[in-house]
Amino acid sequence: MATQPNERQIDVVLLHMDPENPRHESIDNEPQIIAALYKKGVPELARHIAENGLSPLERLAVLRHDKVAKHFVALEGNRRVCALKLLRDPSKAPHAAGRKLMAELKANAMAVPDKVTGVEFATREAADLWLSVKHEGAQGGIGTMEWGPDDKARFNKRSGSKPNPNLQALALCDYATAQGLIAVEDRAAIKLSTLTRYLTNKLMREVLGLVNKVDNTIRVDQAEFDLALQRFLTDSLPSAVAGQTARVNSRSSLVEREAYARDFRTQGFAPTTVVDAPVAPTPRGQAQPASKQAPARRNARDRDSRPYVIPSDFKHASKDPVLNRLIAELRAIKPDICPFACNYLKRAVIERAAILYAQKHGGVMISHNLHATLNACTDRLVADGTATANQMKPLRVVAQQENHPTSIQTLGAGVHGGVIPQAADLKRGWDSIQTGLALLITGGL
Repeated sequence: MATQPNERQIDVVLLHMDPENPRHESIDNEPQIIAALYKKGVPELARHIAENGLSPLERLAVLRHDKVAKHFVALEGNRRVCALKLLRDPSKAPHAAGRKLMAELKANAMAVPDKVTGVEFATREAADLWLSVKHEGAQGGIGTMEWGPDDKARFNKRSGSKPNPNLQALALCDYATAQGLIAVEDRAAIKLSTLTRYLTNKLMREVLGLVNKVDNTIRVDQAEFDLALQRFLTDSLPSAVAGQTARVNSRSSLVEREAYARDFRTQGFAPTTVVDAPVAPTPRGQAQPASKQAPARRNARDRDSRPYVIPSDFKHASKDPVLNRLIAELRAIKPDICPFACNYLKRAVIERAAILYAQKHGGVMISHNLHATLNACTDRLVADGTATANQMKPLRVVAQQENHPTSIQTLGAGVHGGVIPQAADLKRGWDSIQTGLALLITGGL
């Protein structure tokens, strides 16, 4: 266990900067140390100290001087010590411009501290442990973890300390994650700055249904907005194909971003239903607790009128990035426009879910025939009590009844061009299997 150092108040005049400071090569005299540190942000730090004082969140780490009695060497905080020395004595600055600046700062400063709080270590080696924690990165969580773009945007939003261009992108990503439109793993791969490049374009905001450039307020149907947002975020994810760039990427030009926005609308991804007044979309879980929420009752009219195969209220718990991408793609494509693509993706979702479940449960057969694997999965789900026979019945039909419109064989015929998939069949088939499919996905976690 590391020995805890002693805290003390130390006169600035008794402090020496460390000749072995890792910020510069070994230097033996104070003027050269000051010259080296001055180039590393000391003028800016001195200005901040002059205006605000020393940070109450930071202490110096010191070691007793081995040659001068009652003096100390700063092992941590050398830039602060340098800034304090220059504010107290501007003549120590390394050049005329620096001396002038420090004199101006001193003249206009709040009282420059005479003493600082330091913690005294017995040896340099004892301090090294804590210097490593502070300066050598996150180290798996041991060290100081720098704020990323998301963290900075949330802090700026809460504190109002400075405008942050990524606030709208952050709001959209937070909403999409809470709403289940994207997986947590995919969320981590999305760069806020890339989204912001697109969202600063008025055309792109209009296409998504956003009413401003600061938050996620919309004036379109929320279900349609969800699907549009999901598509936009999915397009920003790194491509699974080597060498292929994501459609929404940081290297795009203004012309390319506007072309993307126009294509987004042309391809039918943009919301079209305008509501009476602007509204901030609320994730389902926040609007009403799941335990109190009545199950959605879907009828033929609902199914025929919705534009996508997967209804907006479908939830799944998969952590598999491939399955999540497949579902995201299927959510974003309209079967009336792209029936073959929807047919392929629907079959791929079923196959991936079945394979993941079979891999998780060693006794489940994995066959080159998908219908056999799926049938074995449904048997296992019922046998272990995870699902009832009625819940699995639609998936059994998919696995066993070759000529049924929802069967694996029928979907396979669409994949190979043997039949033309029908939008109504794709949606009707999804509605019948989604309860069992959700249980299959959860069982594969």
